[in-house]
Order: sequence, then structure tokens, then C-alpha cells
Amino acid sequence: MKNKNNNKNIGHYFEGTDAQWYKGRELTNEEREVFEQRSVKSHQAKIKALNGEGITPIHPINSPKLNPEDLMPKLKPNHLKVLSLFSGGGGLDLGFDHAGFQHYQSYEIIRDAAVTIMQNRPQWNVFYGDDGNVKNKNWSF
Repeated sequence: MKNKNNNKNIGHYFEGTDAQWYKGRELTNEEREVFEQRSVKSHQAKIKALNGEGITPIHPINSPKLNPEDLMPKLKPNHLKVLSLFSGGGGLDLGFDHAGFQHYQSYEIIRDAAVTIMQNRPQWNVFYGDDGNVKNKNWSF
């Protein structure tokens, strides 16, 4: 499949509802109402579950048996800095941190992903939205 902008073969990625195979569907008012009610009930059930209320689970709750700190203990600082591009939720950034690298900056377009990093590492420099778009940066030195 060709991209409309540059005719390079990129598969179906980034086409969204413009993809050839996508078939949109109009919901009737009744279907939309059913969907809305299910969504509200699901949200309410989640809140109850998080508060320890509701029915007893059928299956055991997954409890990790391995401690990530034991699997990859934090190494001594190596005094090298890391610049993270397309950071997502910061998993790779945390890996570099554990490997002894010093965080320099993270760039991520998606706000919610960047907020995840900022909540876990408030001292890190994290840019998101337009500020996190690497196309908007002058990388020349």
C-alpha cells in the first residue's frame, strides 16, 4: 500500500480510517445508547474493583513472582548522558537509568505517555506535545 504523501510503501500504518480495508459503521441511536450504558457500567465496575468492592474474582489475581530490582540491579553511574526520542511511557529510559546512564531529556508527542514518565521521575526533563515533537527541534550544534 502506498502513502498518499510520498508514495513510499509503508503498509497500512498511520492511515487510520483512510485505510483501504477500513469499513466505518454508523450506529443507530439505540445502539449508541446501549454502548453508552455498557461504558458507564464498565467504568463503575472498575471503580468498585479498585476500592475492593464487588464480587469475588473467579480467577486468582496476578501477583508478580519476580522483582525487577533483583533481575536488573541498578549499576554504578557511568557519567554518560542519554537523550531519549520517541520516549513513550519511558520504559527504555528507565532501563538506561538502571544501567548507570544519566538522563538528559525525553521527547514524546503524546501527553499521557509523557505524564507517565514525569510522575515516575519528576526530576527528569520531559517535553511533550509540540515541545516534544522532534521535528520542531534544531538538532544542529
